[in-house]
Amino acid sequence: MTALTIVLIASALCILLAVFWSMEIGILRGTLAALCRLGWISIFFMALFPKTVSQYVAQSVMVQPVNVLLDDSASMGRTNNPQSPISKAEAIIKDIGSACRDLGCELKVERLSALNSVVAENYSPLKETFQSWYRQVEGRPWLLLSDGGDWQPQRESEGYQVKGSSEELAKVIDLYADSHPNVWIERVNIPSFSFVDKPVDIQFSLGRSQVSSVLEHLQVQFFSDNQLIAAKDVNFNGQLDAAGNIQIAALAKGNHAIKVRIVPFATEKTLWDNQLVGTVEVLPNTVGVLHLLGTPNWDGRFLRRYLKSEPKYDLISFFILRDPWDSQSVDERELSLIPFPTDRLFQEELPNFKALVLQNFTLFQFLQSRYQTNLVKFVQNGGGALFVGGPRAFQMSDLQGSPLKEILPFATDKSSNQSKPSNVLSMFESTSHDTYDPDQTFKVRLAKPSQAQRVLANVYEDWKFLENALEAMPPLKGMNRTDRFVFDPELSTPLLEAEFPNGKRVPLAVASYPGKGRAIWIFTDQLWRLALEEHPQSARQIYNQFMQAAMSWLLRDEIKRPLILSGFRLRQMRQQANENTHWDLRMEGPAARYLDKGDNWSIQICDQVVPPSDIIQERVSLNQWRLSGRLPTQLSAGRQCWAKIEAQHSSFGSIQARATTVVPPILTDNEIFGSSLVLRQIAHEGGAAYVPYKEYSESYLREWLRKILDQKAIDVQSKLDTSQDFYWMFKTWWIYALFLMMPLEILIRKWKEIFS
Repeated sequence: MTALTIVLIASALCILLAVFWSMEIGILRGTLAALCRLGWISIFFMALFPKTVSQYVAQSVMVQPVNVLLDDSASMGRTNNPQSPISKAEAIIKDIGSACRDLGCELKVERLSALNSVVAENYSPLKETFQSWYRQVEGRPWLLLSDGGDWQPQRESEGYQVKGSSEELAKVIDLYADSHPNVWIERVNIPSFSFVDKPVDIQFSLGRSQVSSVLEHLQVQFFSDNQLIAAKDVNFNGQLDAAGNIQIAALAKGNHAIKVRIVPFATEKTLWDNQLVGTVEVLPNTVGVLHLLGTPNWDGRFLRRYLKSEPKYDLISFFILRDPWDSQSVDERELSLIPFPTDRLFQEELPNFKALVLQNFTLFQFLQSRYQTNLVKFVQNGGGALFVGGPRAFQMSDLQGSPLKEILPFATDKSSNQSKPSNVLSMFESTSHDTYDPDQTFKVRLAKPSQAQRVLANVYEDWKFLENALEAMPPLKGMNRTDRFVFDPELSTPLLEAEFPNGKRVPLAVASYPGKGRAIWIFTDQLWRLALEEHPQSARQIYNQFMQAAMSWLLRDEIKRPLILSGFRLRQMRQQANENTHWDLRMEGPAARYLDKGDNWSIQICDQVVPPSDIIQERVSLNQWRLSGRLPTQLSAGRQCWAKIEAQHSSFGSIQARATTVVPPILTDNEIFGSSLVLRQIAHEGGAAYVPYKEYSESYLREWLRKILDQKAIDVQSKLDTSQDFYWMFKTWWIYALFLMMPLEILIRKWKEIFS
């Protein structure tokens, strides 16, 4: 019987009682009595609708479990030799069991063969099985006992770092008997992109298992698209590791796979770790940058070093050491310094540049009016300009009586304020022509522009990411007097401010957008000190990020690709006799925020179009995704494979992105040897401590168990109990009001008999 049926029956009974009693005692008293009857009798109807109640009930006390993953694949050995990896692992398990009986823990051993059926086919899926097993034991004590043999041991090019300590909850015990000498490539750093006619700088680091004269000298070879392009000899100098770098010749335009390979020696058996593959994209041209420095100084040296270190910039730099009009009494060819080539630069070559850097530079002294006019037109027509202060910069001759005045985002005299808003600050009234104060002390602070200003100059967002490093700098000394300038908020965006010892703040860096171009004005020559401060990251890296953000905004992100693919990996899979290939990659960039599974996005993996429904998307951040999926086929080992994404959207038009990798080989247990390198990788991924077998002892194990069991020795195991409560209405406050309706009904019906 449904609830609606019961309600209808109760209502019908109430109406019948009301009619019957109305004929007997009147309409008013009869209706009230019927309602009271319905109220107190509803208590019985409520019992027909019990509530479901759930609660946790303690069942037993469970000791702290210690999880162990035992690699029992054929590569571990099946002999009775006590020195074989499998024998060592079984001895360690006995030690753990004995320690748990004394310390009150529970040993849980899971074998690799029980978790993955391909072990029976003479394969060792160590990494793959560990990842799924780790999700179940994460946060609890665990150990991995293995020799590091894996059927797909190929690594990513960026390498790994080992972390962990003896006090952590997890251990990876290396059972590999390192009797065979081995060398490997730790990591290879290949720039993600380069330019036509520019060489490619590659850094690499190598490692070896033991100090041996056989392994002292090695040759590293570099292949591009399976063609040998360079080679370099490396000397370990008696150490276990070595590093080197090489500059390979310029590559053709397009995407290239760079394979780095160590030439194996005669007795080496483990060869899979002798090579790594990275990619580089060669762009069609560089970005022309003209750098003019009024006089050599530290600020100019650091900025020029940044521009020279970036292969994307085709830098032309001039230090002013001779005036353009000076005349010597000797032939020009006999002088070591040439005059500043103003006519060629500002009449012929200026349109060939994308950005112009004027640093501590006096325009009036070196550029005639027509040259300054060309400079202003260069910016207004879409060029980028970076103006950096100093004793020679922002002289009144440049700011008041030159064409540069057309693109200034600030005013310097009363006449220039006639067209400015009425709410600006007071005008600069000083008659001094010197706008630089070498004794002014200040701290760098991030400005607070409005939201509209931040949208116009998104370089502020990149600098805000460096806020901690900027504001941690000690007080600087020397800046241009921006307190004498009046900035127009409609033409500029404040980026940085200088805070004086008295608490006053004035603009230190400002962005503006004259015409079609962009400009950044920095009113000090002391920001080079950012490259010398102590910081968790490299100070030089912080300075380069600071300048890169400025240059990228000035160039309208022309060198910043809207979509980048990286971390492309392939992994062969075997499941119930079905062979397939798992892939995953990272996609990032401004265009990534528009990712959609519709027809506007096309993804190809190894020349196979992947349907949108087969792609697993995981958003990492606003502009970054992780994509993964499976191909229904198995690929041949060693094949170079490309991931390609083509996208169309009204926000960015049409774009393409590519990444490449090499299909890793699948090795049987008869073809692989143990690898300490694989176990170091697993320890890094699981946040565990890597323990070589020679450092293991039973006392070491007991001390580790004692520490982790002191944190949480026992745990109460509970279960969820569910039942139905038929008397739930008696736990409410309004049940008493329903009970009062019973005497009230009698009082209404017997009113005359009681009070006659």
